[in-house]
Amino acid sequence: MVNLVTIDGQRYLVDVGFGSDGPCLPIPLQSGYECTGISPQMLKLEYKPLPMHTDPTQRVWVYVHKRNPEDPWLDAYAFSEIEFFPEDYEVMNLSTMTSPRSFFTQNVLCVKALLNMETNELEGILSLYQSEVKKKVNGEVQIVDKFTTEDQRVRGLEKWFGIRLTKNERSGIRYLASELRN
Repeated sequence: MVNLVTIDGQRYLVDVGFGSDGPCLPIPLQSGYECTGISPQMLKLEYKPLPMHTDPTQRVWVYVHKRNPEDPWLDAYAFSEIEFFPEDYEVMNLSTMTSPRSFFTQNVLCVKALLNMETNELEGILSLYQSEVKKKVNGEVQIVDKFTTEDQRVRGLEKWFGIRLTKNERSGIRYLASELRN
């Protein structure tokens, strides 16, 4: 899900859920527009056909990124300007939320942008993936915490991300493929 927001007549892509490679700031809906994400990441929007389109005149917006200036551009996702409603997302996300093959039923992931308090600019990402918390600043990655049990990971969510799970929420991962077992 992406949000398209209009400010002073200019439309922007606003995406707060894609993760560490996602855009960390609003991006104008302008084909070819490039900007810097969290340094050294580069971001771009392109309005173009997808290779699988059977109609060569069809176009969609494609969010493209690269982690470092010398890396190649990577297509991350595509979206159209058609409005969707809650019921649409419910149907579209059913497989993502329930399929045993889905990334989201197999993994635990949490991402938080890090703000430099002196410059008031984003300087990095803190991410929990499975059993590790990593901090990435200026392209340098450091493991800051590791977990071997589900209780440790729950405490880590609170410590690093300010997420406090209820007893019922903590038990929700029990017996799932993503549960940490010792």
